[in-house]
Amino acid sequence: MTIDIPELFCWTKVGADSGEGLTAIICRKELERQAGQGTFYWGVGNSVGSAVTELAVDGQHPAVVFSRMRDAASAPAAKAEREAGALLLWRACLDRHGHAQPLPAHVVVTSRAPADPANQPRAHYALVCHTGETLSAESHGVMRFNELINYTSGRPLGYSHVTALVKRRKAGAPHGGPDYPVLMVAALRPPYVVQLQDPLLLPPDVAMSLGRSAAELDVEGWRKFALGLRG
Repeated sequence: MTIDIPELFCWTKVGADSGEGLTAIICRKELERQAGQGTFYWGVGNSVGSAVTELAVDGQHPAVVFSRMRDAASAPAAKAEREAGALLLWRACLDRHGHAQPLPAHVVVTSRAPADPANQPRAHYALVCHTGETLSAESHGVMRFNELINYTSGRPLGYSHVTALVKRRKAGAPHGGPDYPVLMVAALRPPYVVQLQDPLLLPPDVAMSLGRSAAELDVEGWRKFALGLRG
């Protein structure tokens, strides 16, 4: 089945993270989606800014398209992402007034902890996603990189972009460039993207249990597991 891609959308590239494979991540995000009646949070390293509200075309929620990263195994930076290590569990986010509010109880968003515990963690964000479709690591068509331009600047995307607001060029796009497999499409729901707060350090043994635990849990078990992590 090929997924229809809109003209304007938020695009994010996904892959293994801190020793957890992409299939395992999607497995636990599917449990999170079921526990949240279709809503799940996907952690990203940068904010897409307030312009995301402009992607709500004809009253429809902005779309977010998930593509698998290419050639991740050969990139030194990606190698670090694949290696296990301590994780930060984010427990809150900023609301529109700048006040920290707890994340929904079923949500688990993590990021790699700093190598030096004395260092402050980098800012981390999450896309607020919703879909009635099952999340899967199966490919459904491709995203042609050279067809995309940055929605905010109008310039071509850089290869280093991981998460960005983009526009598809209808005609005249140059040929060539890499293709990225499309895995999933969801809708962004208000507030669309949030800045995460209140990180809790998870040691490597607990971090490594995330994927294993998700594979053994049902939805109710996931709810208890998510609450237990925060405790």
